[in-house]
Amino acid sequence: MNKFGAKKVENEYGKFDSIAEYTFFKKLTTLKKAESISDRVVDIERQKVYECIINDKKCFKYKADFNVKYANGVERVFDVKGYTGGASYAVFRVKKKCIEAQYNIKIELVINGKII
Repeated sequence: MNKFGAKKVENEYGKFDSIAEYTFFKKLTTLKKAESISDRVVDIERQKVYECIINDKKCFKYKADFNVKYANGVERVFDVKGYTGGASYAVFRVKKKCIEAQYNIKIELVINGKII
């Protein structure tokens, strides 16, 4: 169990930081068989690292829970959260804004299994 009470999951698919993260991963894997091209997942990359660099200085690293590529060419970045309060969530929000601006991406939050 981690400091936020999340139970880690380890299985044939790898290690996951929480049950919620593993559940979302299972949902993504089912989309590999989706009939609609816009829904069909072709690649799931876990724990992709992004570095925030300002004025040629490395400031911090951010690990996205999932980078997902769809059959229609769309790529989406997801971060699974079980708790959206406190100092750690405030730090995440700042990191999220920096990474989104630097890489011109949108990091989508998954809370209670729903993308928000």
